[in-house]
Order: sequence, then C-alpha cells, then structure tokens
Amino acid sequence: MTQPKHTWEWWAGVVGEPIYNLAAGCKTREEAIRTALAEANSGDEIQIVEAVSSSAAKYEGAEEVPFIRMRNHEVIGRKGIYAAAVAS
Repeated sequence: MTQPKHTWEWWAGVVGEPIYNLAAGCKTREEAIRTALAEANSGDEIQIVEAVSSSAAKYEGAEEVPFIRMRNHEVIGRKGIYAAAVAS
C-alpha cells in the first residue's frame, strides 16, 4: 500500500485563534501574507505557518483538519500597522 504524499503549504490566521482561517493551503509564504492581509480585520494580529494537513480518511469533508507537522511559524504583525513592503 502506498503512503499518501504529504505537501507543505502555508496557512495564516489571527493570533490567539485556534484555527488558521485567513489563508489556507497557499503555495508560498508571500501568497499567504497577501491573502491574510486581504481577509483580516484592521488591527488583527496575523500569524503564518508552513504545515502539512492530515490526510486521514476521518477528516474527509471536515471543516477543520489538524496539522500533522508544522514549521516556520511567524507572527507577522497587525493589519494596518504592518509594513506595506511585505504585502507587495
């Protein structure tokens, strides 16, 4: 039986929230930041992470799927205060 291939993707969310729902499954860090800045409310503190989501069958169709691995977590700043250079 072949093991599923795990893909590293970038995610973004609001610091203090349990889910990364501002940007999901982005291919690059920059894409996750741009998407998060577009989706966040003014003043939201944004965090990003590179992660692999679980591919377990029990999560098929679920609204929330846990990460099985994470790396490169970073708090990038607050929307409206964060340097515009990162978003471009």
